Amino acid sequence: MALVTRSRVKHSIEGLIWLICIIGFLYQAGLVLELYEKYEFTVTVSEEMRKNIEFPAVTICTEKWVDRTILCADRDPDCDLEVESQQRLRFEYELRTDAAMEAEDLFSCELVSDAPGCPSVECNKMIKRTHFRAPTYGCYTFDIHLNAQKQHPFFDCKTPWLYELRLRSVWNTSSTARFNAISKYPITVHQKEVCPPERLSPIYLRQGLHYSISIGQKSFKRLPPPVASRCVDYIRKGYFDEFHGFKNYEVCVQECVMREEYKLCGCVRPDYEFAEYAYFRERCTKRQKDSCANRMTRIDVVGPCKKACGQPCYELTYDVKLVGLHEDEAETPENFSSFSVAISFGSDSQTVYEYSKTLSAIEAFGYIGGYIGMWLGISLFSIYTMVETSVVVRMQRFIVSRKSKRISRVVPSP
Repeated sequence: MALVTRSRVKHSIEGLIWLICIIGFLYQAGLVLELYEKYEFTVTVSEEMRKNIEFPAVTICTEKWVDRTILCADRDPDCDLEVESQQRLRFEYELRTDAAMEAEDLFSCELVSDAPGCPSVECNKMIKRTHFRAPTYGCYTFDIHLNAQKQHPFFDCKTPWLYELRLRSVWNTSSTARFNAISKYPITVHQKEVCPPERLSPIYLRQGLHYSISIGQKSFKRLPPPVASRCVDYIRKGYFDEFHGFKNYEVCVQECVMREEYKLCGCVRPDYEFAEYAYFRERCTKRQKDSCANRMTRIDVVGPCKKACGQPCYELTYDVKLVGLHEDEAETPENFSSFSVAISFGSDSQTVYEYSKTLSAIEAFGYIGGYIGMWLGISLFSIYTMVETSVVVRMQRFIVSRKSKRISRVVPSP
């Protein structure tokens, strides 16, 4: 009876050991699978020297872009100071197009370099008017990658980070519309072949001053779904005329919001930078604008659009630093005003942010295989220890019983 009880206890302990090992294995394997299914990522930061550095595009938004004689035709000569004129520009696309000054009349541009194989070139034709920013800004974008011919000497340069971009804006104060007494002009340095509707500018230019700006490039290499970074290959989606280039995250969000607004209101308000191009015939009138704005404030459109639009799989950004500021020393004719800016790279290196999976499928199976070996080893070792102990105990009992029998045989009879 005692032997049967001991055997049951032994088997119970062995079963408990196996159960504990199986539970431990399943728990750790579950953690690995959970981590793998989340598709988490890590970011590796590195520096690249003299490699993959692209000269950026530059967008300047100015209020000095409207010809007053066209804006105020058949009206008061000072109509540009009236709020009504601002509203006309906002809602009348044809007036905006007719009154806008050509980029070549407003800006002068030069790319300067002393490096071998990188000739200095004039770039006036590389600036285009891209979009309108409410309430009264006209935005012009320099992008030599987008606007120059493939045979342009700029593309023969192997060290584009040695170029300096010199931009100067000059306008006739007596014939240009005066919308605001406080004249400041936001400048944005951004990725080539992209025209983002960026409203936050690191630097605002003012007339009569010269700005020296140093830039540094950052590259982001993200991973597409199912990895948690969930990037979007906007380059593969192609070029869009209505957005003056390829899409990026900001353009995608604005396109999504305009689409939802059109579904809700039947029109799109002119407050969006690309409304005049993407929804030319569907723009809201003055009467429709307020009611549409009220409808849009009742629902959250931006949040879902941000979730729907992923960050670019490959993106270039630029750190902008103001390194010099003084009066514009170039001669300006009477009744004219100006500002100028020089943009150059601060170094010949870039910072690269490369995304990688925290755990690949091979690594996940490797971890699981390791856990199988560990828990199987623990369980077998425990059972082996119990068997060994049981065998030793039985052998000891057997030896003791043999000795006791021998002693009983040699005991003399009385």
